[in-house]
Amino acid sequence: MSSAVELERDIDRTDVPYVVRGAVKIGLITAIAVLLYSLVSRFTNGVVESALKVFIIAAGTWLVTFLPGQWTRARTIEGIAGAAGIGLAGTVVYLLIDVTLLQNIGTYTNRWRAIGGGSNWWYHPVWWMVGTFLPWMGAFMIANQQATAIGLLAERSSTRLPVTRPQSFTSTWAMRSAWRCSSA
Repeated sequence: MSSAVELERDIDRTDVPYVVRGAVKIGLITAIAVLLYSLVSRFTNGVVESALKVFIIAAGTWLVTFLPGQWTRARTIEGIAGAAGIGLAGTVVYLLIDVTLLQNIGTYTNRWRAIGGGSNWWYHPVWWMVGTFLPWMGAFMIANQQATAIGLLAERSSTRLPVTRPQSFTSTWAMRSAWRCSSA
């Protein structure tokens, strides 16, 4: 008999159905942010336009950066990779919405077509790279904060690398002498 209650609360969530659901959510959030930005560009101007655009970009960037790491409960490399997977698959979802809906309803001006030399396809690799990098970096930051909170990271470390438990006296001696040399 299985329990409906999750026994381990702090594990990384990276099973494929969970990552796909997260990707659909992130893709929809991105599409909504792009559509809102387009609407603000068309129907407002001046200070109001600038303020709304800054808010949309800041909120959208924050959501795309940190939500995948929160959803995967990034604590280890597994959770960080899961968040990057959500970001990558989320860009695919967004690009499907972009190609089928946003480009066809006239969301973009001809400026983007002119930048791409008459093609709207030039920016897709940029979305893939940024859409994967931001969630990866956000999950890395979340995992780093969790490791710091539970004492897995050295307090004085400038690189913030995890401190491993020594396996023997010689590794303890090596770690201490390396610490003395680097902090001097």
